[in-house]
Amino acid sequence: MDASLCPAGSYTRKTTAATPYDCTPCPARSFCTQDVAAARIDITVCPVGVYCAGGTATAEGTSTCPAGSICPAGSAAPLPCPPGKACEQAGTGAPTADCAAGYYCLGGAPSPRPVDGVRGD
Repeated sequence: MDASLCPAGSYTRKTTAATPYDCTPCPARSFCTQDVAAARIDITVCPVGVYCAGGTATAEGTSTCPAGSICPAGSAAPLPCPPGKACEQAGTGAPTADCAAGYYCLGGAPSPRPVDGVRGD
């Protein structure tokens, strides 16, 4: 296989010359790196704190998971922070706090004391 035939974030399984139509985007939930010298493609699960939507070429993923959401390893997209929890920081794979006493946190709360009436109050 000639890894140099496909752009970053994609691969081909052909062992002979390929056309652009032979290249397959890296699957969602993972990223693809190329070792051109070894003619090898490595498909790796997307790390915690970022998401890989598909066609991703680096461990930095498609983007960092935003506050109010979580991205466990292998995330294709950010998931809303679970109800009763807060996800205060960007780039996390799990909630960072419980909802504060006297408040309620709906899915996607970026603070343990939400006041927007949408993600809690």
